[in-house]
Parts: sequence; structure tokens; C-alpha cells
Amino acid sequence: MNQQETAILSRDDLLKRLADLERENRKLRAQAERSSDGQSAAADTRILTLQQDRNSLRISEGWLRALVESATDYAIITLDLRGHVTSWNTGARNILGWDEADVVGEYTDFFFNEEDRKAGAHEDEMREALAAGRAEDERWHLKKDGSLFWAKGVLMPFRDSEMLGFLKILRDRTEEKQAAQQLHNSEEQLREILESISDAFYAVDRDLRFTYINRKAEEWWGRRREEMIGNVYPEIFPQVVGSEVYNAHLKVMEERLPFHFEAVSPILNHWIDVHIYPTAEGGLSIYFRDITHRKKAEEHQRVLIHELNHRVKNTLATVQSIASQTLRNAFTMYEAKEALESRLFALSRAHDVLTRENWDAANLHEIVSQAVEPYRSYGSRIQFAGPTVRIPPRMALALAMAFQELATNAVKYGALYNEHGQVGIRWTLDNSSDPPCLKLRWEETGGLPVRMPERRGFGTRLIERSLAHDLNGTAEIRFAATGVVCEIAAPVVRDETISMT
Repeated sequence: MNQQETAILSRDDLLKRLADLERENRKLRAQAERSSDGQSAAADTRILTLQQDRNSLRISEGWLRALVESATDYAIITLDLRGHVTSWNTGARNILGWDEADVVGEYTDFFFNEEDRKAGAHEDEMREALAAGRAEDERWHLKKDGSLFWAKGVLMPFRDSEMLGFLKILRDRTEEKQAAQQLHNSEEQLREILESISDAFYAVDRDLRFTYINRKAEEWWGRRREEMIGNVYPEIFPQVVGSEVYNAHLKVMEERLPFHFEAVSPILNHWIDVHIYPTAEGGLSIYFRDITHRKKAEEHQRVLIHELNHRVKNTLATVQSIASQTLRNAFTMYEAKEALESRLFALSRAHDVLTRENWDAANLHEIVSQAVEPYRSYGSRIQFAGPTVRIPPRMALALAMAFQELATNAVKYGALYNEHGQVGIRWTLDNSSDPPCLKLRWEETGGLPVRMPERRGFGTRLIERSLAHDLNGTAEIRFAATGVVCEIAAPVVRDETISMT
């Protein structure tokens, strides 16, 4: 209670004292009229004392009245027993708008709003004040101009031996009310935002006790927030103790600086992206999101780049080897140009097949089809057949280059040199072995008579040495009298390949 309210409350004592003195004065005057001369002297002395007390009381009342009038921030109103206004200070005029002359004698409900008047709020206040000695309230009151203001007030009875009336003191707290409402609205808006965001959010106090958990955190943690709020974070989730996430909480709690990091959640066992902020109250606000898919994508990209780098190097090495061997074995630049182009085209077509398959694996049927595509004009003279077999990229490239060499030699020297020769390509997959074994046969018939070459050319060496090495299998070329025969056997081991999508 402030000094102004203390001073005003003392008026009860002054009024009681005044009433006591008035009664004593009346009693003394009656006694004086009945007493003798000797008694009159004593009575006169008491009357003089009483008069001095009354003068002191008037001075005190004047001082009190001045104090009441100077309390311009407070509406100080006195009411009689029936609730009618008996006095109205300057503060009441400033706050409510009416002059004292306008309201003295008016029933007190005139500055209550319509809803409170209908509910009898003013009468409830007086009953509570009589029963409890005071009635405190906060409500909207009405000004003279019709506007409303938020008032915080108290109503108290004052009496001597009898009830004299009521004293009401109130202040305009509209700005505080509006500020509180704005704060409440902001908190509600923030709560709505936190409930709608895709990030998980929670707040803890200085003891790491949950004070708020949003819907997304509740969903990801798989526990009802009502069971967690008010409890300590590491007690609800003991598995976090000692983890990078938990230590980050302690770090921000101590240093009071925001912190951002990525870690594996000991609760979710997923990668999470975490932002921790210190709060003004000494606690923490924590946002986190699941970034497992992003981490997997980053790892995928890292492996992909590594794989791509590896493939580019291998392709360049293959091109370099093809160019070197072609130029070394060609007799003329024209011959070298034709051979190099055909081999590079074969490599390119094999790459196209693998790219369509995202470099995961290739269908052997399509690899063979692309290899003999340049020789489509030979029609049914080239036949191939076999079961559906998906082979890894390394095997696909090696076989594509082998088919290119065999087809080129068949056109120049073998079955496709004349009009009657034929080429048959057949393959089988032996699943009885582990891993399964691919067996492929290239056989030429009906062509020119075949004889053993005096020296092994690039194509033969490519097949018998490089192909066997690349396939981790065997490759053999036989120059039979009926035509060239190439037999290949290799395990079909699925490489760890990476999707290009």
C-alpha cells in the first residue's frame, strides 16, 4: 500500500475521533447546565480541551483533504451506506471525466459498464467489503465520454460505532491491460507459429526442465507432451546424457551464446540439425529438424563423385589404350582413323546403355544389340540369343569392346566378308556356381577359309588378355577352319554401383 492510500485510510480514524469528540462535547454541555458554579469551572476546562481537539481535527481534516485532492492519479470516492456518491476528488474527475458537482448524490453504478450493471457488480462489491473489510477488483469502467478504461480498485467500509459509508480508490490501468493483452496475443501468435512449423521445438528452464514442447517434437519423440512438461530433460531421456546434443545444451547454458550444429540424435537415432538459443529467463530454446535424408543425399553425392571420378579415369585410360594400340597397329592414317572411330563409337554406345540404366547394371541383350547396331545391313546373317542377364558396368564395357573387335574382324576377314557367312552369338548363365557364371560363345560360319594369323593383333590381345583380366574370367579365340570362335566365361558379380539420378 503506497503513501497516498495510507493517508486516505487514516480518515477512518479521524472520522471516528471526530464522532467521539462530538458525543463527548454534547455530554459535557449537558453536564455544565446541571452543575454548580464550582463544577462549571471544571467543565469549562474540559470544554476548552475539547475545542482544542476539534480545532486539531479540523486542521487534520484539511490536510487530509488537500492530500486527497493532490492524488490526481487516483480516483478517490466516498459513498454513503446506500451507495450514493458523497465526495469525488480531482483524480476521479481526471480519470472518469465528471465534476464532483455532477455526481454527488448519484448512485455508484453510473460509471460501471452495462454488463456489470446488469450483473449487479457494484452491489457485490459493497457486500464483499462489508463482509471482508475490503473488496478488490479489476474491471472495465465507463468514462463520461462513453469510452471504457481498465481500472484496478479497492472498496472499503469506514465506520465509528455505526457504519458511515464506503471509500473507493481506483487507478486507470488501461495501458498495463493493453500491454498485457498485446503480450498475450504475441504469445498466442508465437504458440500458433510453433505449433504449425515443420521444425521440432522445445524450451527448458535453467534446470533443463521442459516448459514447452511443440506438436512436431511430441510427434517425433513419440511421447505425450503433458507427460514431459515440468520434468527434467535427461530424466525423461536418460540416453542423451554424455551425447553431443546434451553437451551442447550445457555449453549454451553456461556461455549464453547461440549454437548451431548437426549430430545424430540419441533419441531418434537420426541425423538432426539443431539451433540452441539462450533465453532471458536463464533457460534455452531449441529448434531441431530431421536431416537424415539430406545426410544420405550428401553421402550419396560424395560416393557418386568418387565413382564418377573413378569412371572418368577408367574411361580415359581405356580411350588412351585404344588410341595407342590403334595407332601402333595401323599401317596408314586412314586405317588408324577408321579403327579409332569405330572403337570409340562402340565405347560410347556401351556408355549410353549404362547411362539409361543409371550405371547400376546393363541387360546383356541390349549390350550385344548396340554392339552389332552398325552392322544392321547384314540382316539375319547376325543372330544372337540368350537368357536375360544383367551384368555390372565393368563387364558391360569390356564385352562391348570385345564385340566391336570381333565384328570388325568378321567384316574385314571373316564370316561377314562374303555374302554367305553368318555370325552366331549365344550365352547361358550357370546358376549352380556362386557367383553365377556367364558363358558366352561367338561363332562364325560360312565365311572365307580361316588360317592362323602370323601375329596377334590389337583386337586379339584385347580379348584374350584385357577382357579376361577385366572380367576376372577366361577368354579364348580359336581360328577353326569353319570360322573364328571366341568363348568367354566370367563370374557375374554385381558391383557396388551408384544410381546417377
